[in-house]
Parts: sequence; structure tokens; C-alpha cells
Amino acid sequence: TQSGLAILPLVVGIFTTSIGGGQIMARTGRYKWMPITGALVVGSALYAFSTLQVDTPYYKVALIMYAFGLGLGLTMQVVVTAVQNSVDRRHMGVATASVTFFRSMGAAIGTALLGAILNIQLKHHLSEIVGAAGGGGGGQINTNDVTAIQALPEPIKSWVLEAFTRSMNDVFLVVVPFMAVAFIIALTMAQALMALGGHRFQAAAWGVGLLVCVGATQQEYEPVWPPTLIMNKATAVDDRHQTLTWGAAQLGIG
Repeated sequence: TQSGLAILPLVVGIFTTSIGGGQIMARTGRYKWMPITGALVVGSALYAFSTLQVDTPYYKVALIMYAFGLGLGLTMQVVVTAVQNSVDRRHMGVATASVTFFRSMGAAIGTALLGAILNIQLKHHLSEIVGAAGGGGGGQINTNDVTAIQALPEPIKSWVLEAFTRSMNDVFLVVVPFMAVAFIIALTMAQALMALGGHRFQAAAWGVGLLVCVGATQQEYEPVWPPTLIMNKATAVDDRHQTLTWGAAQLGIG
């Protein structure tokens, strides 16, 4: 439908940062910057949404939707990754299920809350606009049927559209403080070193070969290769995985 095509910029924005941010996170192992940037972008887009008018051109709406999608793409998936990376492997299923549960619960509560705000503000703005225009019967206008709204005569149709626009602006403004809270939470989120694999294992193992005896045993060490020999040399540290991640952190590749 036309309404589905209208939100296509939002979907493109989500795909852009979900794929691009995931690639960057996989290469660097760092993800804290994603929710911070995402909260800023989403908050800015929500504020931009609150400034829309009935006669705003679609291209401006599309640009705001694209920016909104960019922010969502940086925040939606990284939460799951951060949670999974901060728990033991045996608890990963429970952690993932908890994220899904609380996300669904938050979506349900948010939909109900914002829907109630929209309905309350719509009645308020519609009565205000109709009263200012000197019209009557504002309470008899059916705002729940899109087809009926499209069939309304002028100027009643313009009144309803203006009331909807003002009500949606109020809804977007209500959400902005929540994004400010999300930004603060993202700033305080700890950056855990992600699990390594493939070429990152080789790089980290080489870092262990260069640094493990200097940092862990304070002895001179001649780096060796392949990584299995390096890990066998790392006897000063009980947990070899801890040694591997420590070496990666020292080189800044984690």
C-alpha cells in the first residue's frame, strides 16, 4: 500500500546501520559507541518529527524517517550482543530470552501509553480547533475511520488533519526525554571485550607472544609462532582465555 511504501526510508535506515554497525563491531570488538550514537540520532529525529506540519513536504518526512532508522539500527541489535557478551556461555539462552521478554513488555506498555496520549490530545486539539473556527459538532467527527476522514468536507477535513498533526507532535515530544535517559544509560554501560575468533585470534595470540611474559611474569620473552606455541608458553596465567583477551586488550584490538 501507499502507507507501507511511505515508511520505506525508515526500513532502509535500519538496514544501513544494522549491517554496517555489525560489520564494524565484528572487526573492532567494540559496541559501546553504537547505543550512544543511536540514542542521540533517535532523540534528534523524534524532536524533528515533533515539528512536522500538515503541509510538510514528503521528502523532509522521508529524511527524518531515514535518520530515525539509522538510530534504531544502532540500538536494536547491539543490546542483545552486549547482554550475551556479558554473561557466561551457559546463561546465554536465559539472557537472550530476558532481553526479548522485556523488549516485548516495553513495546506493549509504550504502545498503550502513547496511544492513550494520542487519543487524549486528539480530542483536546480537535475541540480547540473547531471552537476557534466557530464550528460545531466537533465531538461528532469519527476520527477512528481513515476512509471517513478522507471523505469529510472542507473545512472539517482540514480541522481533523491539523488536530492529528498537533497530537502526533505531542506524542513525539513525550518520547524525547526517554531517549535522554537511554543516552545516559548508554554512557554508563561497561564495554566488555568481545569473544575473538579467526584472524582476531591470531592477532591476539601474537599480542600474547609479545606481552604476556612482560606483563604477567615480568620476564624477557622471545615471541614465537604459531599461536598454539604462544599459548603453551603462557603458563604464568592460569586461564589461557584470560591471557588471550588480556593480550588483545593491551594491543587495543579488543
